[in-house]
Order: sequence, then structure tokens, then C-alpha cells
Amino acid sequence: MALSSHDLDKVHDVMRAFFNSRRVKTALDEFYELGITGWERWWQTELSRFMGNATDLIAEWNTECRFEIDKRSHSTQSSIAIDVGFRLKKHTLNQWHYVELKQKNDYRACIISMCEDVLKVCSAAG
Repeated sequence: MALSSHDLDKVHDVMRAFFNSRRVKTALDEFYELGITGWERWWQTELSRFMGNATDLIAEWNTECRFEIDKRSHSTQSSIAIDVGFRLKKHTLNQWHYVELKQKNDYRACIISMCEDVLKVCSAAG
């Protein structure tokens, strides 16, 4: 989880570089024009490809980063998986940033889902 606004700026820079890619812009335009929905998995795959090729920016990255959560507040789950985690170049080995990707047609449903995930992440033990 980001510790400061400086950390959020770093995550923003990575995501901005990703979305500035012509390949990503073209694909998103086509999704919109063709009415394609359910492209969250594509997003995770493309972001992973981007991170794997952004060797000037990303030191290491991983997908489906698992964290144990507080079972008292989430009795049906013992862990959560955050879509993408990455460590920037020239940062300490334990300074990782995590991004949970969301894609919904209704922005309200997306925000609600994001807030629910924030609560889960805040209860993570690891």
C-alpha cells in the first residue's frame, strides 16, 4: 500500500506511462467503439507486458500478489490477491507498490468495488 503522496506519484507515473502507450490507447478505443466489455484480464496482461518491458523504470514485478487478511472481518476468505505488484529501479528491495485493477461499466459500481477492496487490503496481515 502506498505510504505517502510521493508513493502515489510514483504509481501514477507508471500508470500514466502505460496509458500513454499507442498500443493501449488503440485497444481501448476499439473496445469502446465495438462495445467490448469484460476486458479486465486483458488490462492485467497488457500491464504485465508493459512492466516486463519497462526495464528502465521497473526493477521487478509480479501478478496476483497474495496477502493474508483478518479472518475476523472476512470469515469466508483467508487471503486476497492484488493484481499487480512492482518495485521501481533504485528503490529498496522491500519497497513495493501494488495496483488492483478495476473495470466496470458503471462508475458507481467500480468505486464501491474499489472501496470494498481498500477495506480488505487494510485488514491484510502481510
